[in-house]
Amino acid sequence: MSFEIQRIQIKGLWQRYSVLKQAVDKKYPNQTNEQFLYHGTTKEICQKINSTGFNRSFCGRNAVAHGEGTYFAKEAWYSCHDQYSNPDESGFKYIYRARVVTGSPCKSRKGMKEPDPLDPNNPQAGLYDCAVDSLQNPSIYVVFCDAGAYPDYLIIAKNVSAKRTSVMAEKKLLLEGLPDDLDAVVPMLELYFKNKRSGGEAVRIQEHPEDRRKALLIYLSEADMQNVLARVHRLDFRDLGMVELTVKAQEAPDVPAMKDTQMKAESEDRTVDCRGRSLLVTGAGPVDDDTVSLYFEQFSEQTEITHHGENSWIITLASHS
Repeated sequence: MSFEIQRIQIKGLWQRYSVLKQAVDKKYPNQTNEQFLYHGTTKEICQKINSTGFNRSFCGRNAVAHGEGTYFAKEAWYSCHDQYSNPDESGFKYIYRARVVTGSPCKSRKGMKEPDPLDPNNPQAGLYDCAVDSLQNPSIYVVFCDAGAYPDYLIIAKNVSAKRTSVMAEKKLLLEGLPDDLDAVVPMLELYFKNKRSGGEAVRIQEHPEDRRKALLIYLSEADMQNVLARVHRLDFRDLGMVELTVKAQEAPDVPAMKDTQMKAESEDRTVDCRGRSLLVTGAGPVDDDTVSLYFEQFSEQTEITHHGENSWIITLASHS
């Protein structure tokens, strides 16, 4: 595993962010108005963020199910998915740990361009400060003011032992029982079926050619596919509630991949080979244990980190449950 941590220091951006945070702190003095969140991006956009900060004009590159703003994740592993941090030609991913003014959030919805009014009957009351996917247990935050987020650290990482799997035959399963609004639940499907929690790791999800309440799960491993078939799959789609999905083994026609969900096989991290083993990891610069942990959270629910020497660690990844 190879990674590098860069501290981003841009005086103008920091001053702009600080002014907004102070205003929100004054409005809500008895609560925490700032959070440390994660944002995955590409190498090209990373270069722009490093000079001018986060920009809402980039929205729609990955998804707009929660509004047309800049998206941040509560958990680092979410931003590590290829949908959000697509690897460059050398296999490197680019993920920011950002400071974000979250203040008082409202519920997100597709197509929203700004947060909802605090009081619809009083325009002078102003707007909420951001939008979230769930008011009870948010995992996605959407910011509509560019000054409301500061790119504090940039994590550049890749798995140097990644296998090339593009020549492997794809295997398809049929997924049934989805809500009517497929676009709104794609992020949750990605998180679940591209993770060992589902029993196997799907490499991508495709739209069904005829039925929006169905989708195709694409696997490269026969063992993963059989494990998924053997399980009962219940997903909490938040506002839609708990839904039991049906997964079937069925021949399906080739269809174009769903926009923004296809993983690049040639740069895919195949973590199955390292679960339960110890890896020697060396950083390119001074890094603390918390920063090392945030990258490895995407591979295992339990990660043991032991110092090996100056700026190096022994990483032991446990199997997913």
